[in-house]
This record gives sequence, C-alpha cells and structure tokens, in this order.
Amino acid sequence: MNRRLAQNDLAVLAKAVEKSSRKAIADLPLVAAFEKGAGDVFSNYKTDLAGQAKILLTKISSRDLEQTVAVKVDMMSFSGQQISDIYSLVAAKMVVPKATVLLKVQRPLVYITSVEKSLGVDKSNQQVTNRIKNYLANAGFEFTDDKAKAELSLDINANSEKGAVSGSIYITYVTAVIRVSTANDNKEIYATTLDRIKGFSLDYERSSQEAYNKSLETLEKDKLPELLNAILQ
Repeated sequence: MNRRLAQNDLAVLAKAVEKSSRKAIADLPLVAAFEKGAGDVFSNYKTDLAGQAKILLTKISSRDLEQTVAVKVDMMSFSGQQISDIYSLVAAKMVVPKATVLLKVQRPLVYITSVEKSLGVDKSNQQVTNRIKNYLANAGFEFTDDKAKAELSLDINANSEKGAVSGSIYITYVTAVIRVSTANDNKEIYATTLDRIKGFSLDYERSSQEAYNKSLETLEKDKLPELLNAILQ
C-alpha cells in the first residue's frame, strides 16, 4: 500500500474456520494489533455467520517499509465482566490461533521541478536537487517524470548573487527555496529557504561554488531531516 494514501481507512478480511471440518466459526472474538510498525487499528471484533471479520486500519504512522498486524483469538473476552490478574496472566501466556497480515508500505512517488543557477546562469550540475534526490532515494522514495502519477511535488529554486570584493577576495551568496506539496491539489507540506549562504574565493565563479558547497552542508545537517519528517507525518 502507499503510505500517504494509507491515511484513509483500509480493511483486511480475516476468516476463522474449524481446522478439521473447515466449517466457519461464527461469533468468535478476535483482537488485532500491530506487531511490527505502528498505526491505528480497530482492535476488537466478532466473526459473522461466515466466520469473517473486517479488520479496519485507519492510519499507518511508522516509517518501516514492512509492517505486520496480528489477528488472534481474544481470550480476554471469555473472562466475563470480572477479569482477575491470574486470568490475565494465564491468557497472556496461552498460545492461541493467530494470523499475521504483512503490510508492504510504499513511499510516495515524487515529481521534481528545479532551477539552479550560478550568478544568474543555469548550472550544469544541479547540486541541491541531486543531494535532495539522493537523500530521498536512500529513504525508499521513487521518482517520476509524469506529474499525474505522482503523490508529491518537489520544487527547488536556487541562485547565487555577487557580493562585495575585499582585496582579492570575492564574496557571493546562495539562496535556495525548497517546497514540497501534494501533486494533485498543490497543498503545501513543507517549505524552507537557504538564505544567503556565504561563500568567498579568488573570483566570483569559485566563490559561487564555495557558497553552494556550504549550502549543501546546511541542507544535509538541518533541512533534509526536517523535509523527511514533514513528508512522513
């Protein structure tokens, strides 16, 4: 399932049958919970006349790419209204029939637009874009050139400008604006600015490159973890 789309209700069908006769077991109390990962799952059920129950998941909150939900017989429901500590302890240690649902959680598909310039001229090497793309790829994201297929849109706009000259030292500043939004309705999820990151060298071209290198350090240290957190909220 897609992680961002899995914020809507998702139902998994569980069925209880008697092992030898293969007959459906009706009114069997079941309990569901995440064993690996995390999210919101409605916990208590009873099977219908066909021995089935729809296990309802309403949210995936863990970042794990593989998660599991266990569905098992709810022994606590047989205790009546008064649940003793001894019964709870015994019930917790009992081996009961259980089924495990494996959830393979996909990262959102990302569409990227970017403009990176050095002193107003398009850069041949889009350093900021490549760094963000590599970071997201290592976190399990995939990319598409078709915006209609994407769940997220990532827009990057960066440029450097000339600053002062002090003796033989030329100063430049890089400003980069990074914005993540939903691809279908353009709802902003995350936005940040690398504001006038300073570089200096013996000419403006090398100074601009130095400013871009420093921008990547700031991006890696502070901005990329923020961006990932915002996407995976």
